[in-house]
This record gives sequence, structure tokens and C-alpha cells, in this order.
Amino acid sequence: MYQIPNFAEQTLPQTENLLKSLLFPALLFVSFLITRPLTEPFVGVGLPLWVCGILLLLALFNSVIIIAMAILAHDAVHRVLFRRLFWNELIGGLLSALALFPFYSNRQFHLTHHRSAHQPDRDPEQYMHDRHFLSALTYGSVLALLLQYRVLFGNLFQHLGERRYYARVVKDVALISCAGIFYFVLVPAAGVSLLCSVLPTIGVSLLVFGYRAISDHYGIPPVHHRASKTERTLDADGEDWHDGQRTVQDQVSGWVILTSPLLEWVWSHVNYHEVHHRFPWLSHAHLKPVFEATRRQVPYVVAEGYTANLFRLARFPYYSRSGNRSQEILGSKNKAGLTSGLWQVEAERLRGRSAVWSRQK
Repeated sequence: MYQIPNFAEQTLPQTENLLKSLLFPALLFVSFLITRPLTEPFVGVGLPLWVCGILLLLALFNSVIIIAMAILAHDAVHRVLFRRLFWNELIGGLLSALALFPFYSNRQFHLTHHRSAHQPDRDPEQYMHDRHFLSALTYGSVLALLLQYRVLFGNLFQHLGERRYYARVVKDVALISCAGIFYFVLVPAAGVSLLCSVLPTIGVSLLVFGYRAISDHYGIPPVHHRASKTERTLDADGEDWHDGQRTVQDQVSGWVILTSPLLEWVWSHVNYHEVHHRFPWLSHAHLKPVFEATRRQVPYVVAEGYTANLFRLARFPYYSRSGNRSQEILGSKNKAGLTSGLWQVEAERLRGRSAVWSRQK
């Protein structure tokens, strides 16, 4: 029987993580270089539509890579990218900065999110997505970015005399400066136009971020917690995660999205988002086997494909409420437009607030 490892005993895919950490920035830079021979013949005369189409496809490819770097940095936030703390923080911080997120501020924001995931008026991610679906899908990613820098500047101006906050600010500024050099010094130095490479990539990446992130928690009934206020968290280790998850293990806070093996690898299994929230001390490499081992004992809400799930979520608010609406988002196969024979809801409820999904036999 599969045994879920604890924080200390788990095996980290350090070689794979290092490969991705080198490969993804290299692919991004090569993609920027490709735009130069495409655009140089048309300097001063305007780009034809076919070139604009290729640039848009390159921006889409770059966006997938940027999200991939952000997800690797997310493992570093949880201290499971590399065993050695120095390399975990340095490489994770650089990857996060290349994805435009200040690493230490994001850790503070993200770990607070874990402590109060999908809990109304306590989860800091509520501000991103608790709005009309189209606004959450598009504007939500802009808000996500702004919220990280709000934490950064809050640490700078509200905790100026506290060393633990000030050190995080200094490191974040240094890492973001490195990313700025990559995008706005090295790329132009290679003769690449920012207007045809970096700027459209940043714009499209915000949309791709929304496309992926909307299927983290959107449309799930709210999680209820006995604590009355948000527990703000600067850092956490494995024991903190084991202790902090006990009070909400019987409730569902997010989705599991079944997608292609290639996208699972590129996006480091972030599609098993609810598994990650239940076992946040685990490296991304363990999320899929843990899902397979626990899916008949642990409640999960599962959907096939990010795009298909978008059409389902478009009809619901961020917090689906108990009763008919939550039953519809969690289990009405016909009304939700699910393909026949994929998933069906079991009759049981979790304390009257959610439902369990299982594959139809």
C-alpha cells in the first residue's frame, strides 16, 4: 500500500527540477531571439499579419514557460525544490522573479493563503477571484501580481524596523532586479525588439495565468474554519504543514484537473491542486501518486481539461453556496455539460457542504 511520505523523508526530484530551471529560461530567451529575423525585414514598413500571428504564438509559448517557472518557484516557496536551502532560495527566487513575482513576498502571501484556503474574508486570494467570472479570468491575474507587490511595499513601509521583514524586501528587490536585467537589458542587447518579444509575452502571460489559476478554487463551496481571523504566515516547515491541515481535511477547497502528461510535466503537476492543499509539504512529483492512492478515501472534485472546466465555471460564482448551486457545480452531469461516462457525483455529502467525485464504472 502506498505510504504518503512526510516532509523530511520524501524524495525530491532535484535533477529534474534543475533541468527545468535551466531549460525554461533558455527556451524563453531562444524564443525572444527568434523574433529578430522575423521582424527585421519589416522595420519601418509595418509587420504583415502572418508575422503578427507568429509573434502571438511565440508569446503564447513564452507564457506557458513563464507559468512553468512560477510553478517551480512555488515548490521553492514550500522548500521542496532543492534540499539545500541556499539553492532552493536562490534558484526559486530567480525563477519567481522571471515570472514577475517577488519570491519572499509571494511566500508570505501564499502560505497565508494555505492557512485559510477558500475561507470567506480570510483567504487573501479571495480578492483576486471573488468577482464576475470574466473579470476573475482576465483582471484577476493583474490583481494577483499587484497583491504580491502590495505585500512587498507593506513589508518595506510598515515593518521597516524589523530585520526579518527588511531582509525579505532587500532579497526581493535584488531578485526582481536580476529579472529586469534579463528582460530589459540582455534581450535588447541581443538586438531583439521589446515590442515584439517581452511586452506581448507579459500581456499574454497574464491571460494564461488566469486560464490556469481560475481552476484552482473557483466555483467550490466555501471552506469553514473555527478560527475567527486570518493566520498570517511568513514561513513554514514540514511540521507546521502537518499541524495546520488537521482542522479542514474533511472539506474540499479546490479542483483536480486531469490534463495531458506533457502539460503535467511542464506545469509540474499543479493540476492536482486540491491534493497539494491537502498535503502541502509534498514535492510536485508526489501529487499524482498521492491522488491515485487516496482518491477513494479522500474527497476530490475532478474535471477533465482546463478549457472544459472554464465553460463549467462560467456559470457560477467564486463561492458556490450550499444547496442546489453547489450540487450543480459538483455533480450535475447533464446541466454542467460533462461528456457522458466521464464523472458522476456520489450520493454522500461532506457535512452537507460538498460532494465526492469518482470515475464512472
